[in-house]
Amino acid sequence: MNPEGLWAAIREVCGIDLKVLAAEGNESEKRNILFTVVGELSRTRDAIVTEYVSDGYYTTQVSVVTGGGKRITSC
Repeated sequence: MNPEGLWAAIREVCGIDLKVLAAEGNESEKRNILFTVVGELSRTRDAIVTEYVSDGYYTTQVSVVTGGGKRITSC
């Protein structure tokens, strides 16, 4: 999962929500919102697989190995 991409989607969906706008300048609050959204999507929509995400986090590190053997690691 790409936190920046998820945050962009949250901003788009929330429009001018003051809590989301305020979180733009507060990384701690931004992480809290991301964590809440991921948890809710996992719990209510079964839309996000969270089995490999550690407690208290909203993302996990993954590695993809291409057909050419190149490893791409993402958070």
